Amino acid sequence: MFSIAAESKSVKMAVIILMAAMLFACIFASLYYNDKLLLGSFELYDDDDVKYLRSAQTFIKTGQLTYGYPDKPTVFIMPGITLFLSPFVALFGAPGAVMPVRIVFAILQTFNLYMVFFIARKIFNSRVALITMVLSFFYLPNIYVSTVVLTEVPAYTAFLLMIYFLIWGTETKQKRLLFIAGTMWAIAVMFRATMTVLGIVIFIYWLFKKIGIKDMAKFAVCVAIPFVIIMSPWVIRNFEVFDRFIPLTLSSGNPKMQGTIIDYSAEEREKLLAVVNTNDIDYGDSEISADAAEHEIANRLFKYNIKHNTVEYLRWYTVGKTIRNFSLPYMWYPIYLGTYLPITVYHRALLVVFVASVLFMIIQKRINAETGMILVTVLLFNCIHLPYYCFSRYMYMVMCFIIMISAYGFQYMYKQFRHIFIKMKNFVDKTAKSVYNVIN
Repeated sequence: MFSIAAESKSVKMAVIILMAAMLFACIFASLYYNDKLLLGSFELYDDDDVKYLRSAQTFIKTGQLTYGYPDKPTVFIMPGITLFLSPFVALFGAPGAVMPVRIVFAILQTFNLYMVFFIARKIFNSRVALITMVLSFFYLPNIYVSTVVLTEVPAYTAFLLMIYFLIWGTETKQKRLLFIAGTMWAIAVMFRATMTVLGIVIFIYWLFKKIGIKDMAKFAVCVAIPFVIIMSPWVIRNFEVFDRFIPLTLSSGNPKMQGTIIDYSAEEREKLLAVVNTNDIDYGDSEISADAAEHEIANRLFKYNIKHNTVEYLRWYTVGKTIRNFSLPYMWYPIYLGTYLPITVYHRALLVVFVASVLFMIIQKRINAETGMILVTVLLFNCIHLPYYCFSRYMYMVMCFIIMISAYGFQYMYKQFRHIFIKMKNFVDKTAKSVYNVIN
């Protein structure tokens, strides 16, 4: 299933070396930078990482899922990260759990690098897969995410496994593999609500593969059963606690409100609030009421801007936010570099090669079901975040696909240059031989 036995000796060695290097780089970064990588404070609980750890601590003591208010149940976050952290907090305490979690994240990221190899090999070939591994290793956000106690690493692991089992299960029509794909999808959603978009990815992939209606129905059942089983306790819990149907979370109000401000300008925000009346909106005393209030503010700001500043606002909600999503790498501390410039240049170079490679694939009609699926995934991840506050963290999950397509582009360029080099060598050899014959 996850074997490299059939690969050449050089590929095997390269894969093993890259994985060992990845594990070392992740663990060393956590040990070396240590508290510098902690986003919040255990005294103030002022950022996601410490709030997640406190949530796990409260869950162990009370059995309640909490977040912003430790004395109140929450539906602000998905439960996956709290459940994941709970065993670590139970064993080491909240502050003491940070390093053990980082070590486990390092192991998962090493496995994720391995999974990227298998997905790339499945879609392209072993050479592209190896180039993808190399590019991914030097893409430092892959190391950085293992050093912060956030949802990226476990969600990324489930995401990659879902993609792999989806491709494999669809090709072989093995129900158990599609069942695993559905399980991984549900686990990904349990960490990140936006992972529900993968349901669209699955459907589009089956359309690309031209799966018949009957087979598609069977496949859908195989994927849906584990998804429903895993998600049902969460939905039931929300109904019992909050007396309403909440399938995921109620936490999009604030990012939606922040996203209404062009370029996130403080001046623009003040100007808008001066002309749009929001004084009658009550935040209340709970996460749910605050979320509803921020949704209402966002709606009013959006309606005003779309009416009075239509062209500029449409530009902001399409091109502007897309640039915000992709312009920078997701790395909030410059590990191993001391500055953000080299990784930013590398990140943008990958994007340029990605775009060029996609254009080439379209022109040469080299888009198949699998490459089409990963391009749709990149597009969907961008689009679903456009209504909200856009920044690099949201696009981290799909950078593996951008790197994968870039690796294909590099392989193609290598083939072309190699072909040209061989032609030039042959020409020189023939010319030299002709000259030699004339002289003699």
